Amino acid sequence: MRKHYKPVGTLEDLLVQKMVGYLWRERRAQRHEGGAIQRELEYRRDEETAGGKQRFQDALDAGESLEQSVLGIQHLLKRLEAAIGEVQRGSWSVESSTCLAEHFRDRIPLLPPAPEKAMDNLPDDVERKQLLKELKAQRDRLRERLPEVEATEKREGDARVRSYMLPDGPDLDLVLRYEAAIDRKFHKVMDRLRRVQADHRTAEAVTGGAGGDQPAEEE
Repeated sequence: MRKHYKPVGTLEDLLVQKMVGYLWRERRAQRHEGGAIQRELEYRRDEETAGGKQRFQDALDAGESLEQSVLGIQHLLKRLEAAIGEVQRGSWSVESSTCLAEHFRDRIPLLPPAPEKAMDNLPDDVERKQLLKELKAQRDRLRERLPEVEATEKREGDARVRSYMLPDGPDLDLVLRYEAAIDRKFHKVMDRLRRVQADHRTAEAVTGGAGGDQPAEEE
């Protein structure tokens, strides 16, 4: 700022210092605004995470399709892996039977009926190899689907979060009023500096003397 305005004398230098101070305060306001935005984004991301968990739980409780969410697909993959392990061991659980009947009945026609309690052995009429093949096919299908659903959720979640890129009402109002006040003071000091420098140049033109310290003006 000194290089730009080339202050002459104490008064002009003090005015330049004031301008620099106001610019520093303006940057501080901008940092405050950035911090408020960051806090709001973190809050909204936490809300998105909690909302996703709640939507998954609601769909699970209602017996709805779980293949539209990352948490839902991860849940189904976990249950499929457990069922595959049971079939490989020749056992069958109530949990596997219930989950697969709710979510894969149309895709796995060979599902055994739900037992009243965990069984050490699969029913004799179940074709274990074919059932194992179908379970693995559904597992592989969901593994392929997972990245697409992850990308969709991230894109939609980021869009919702970006809609909150401004601070909330009180923070935004505070920042705007602070910046407006600083801007007015900065331009007031800048106009005063220009007048002082203009008077200085006029005095030099009249006297033909070199500039030096000027008498201090009254505020």
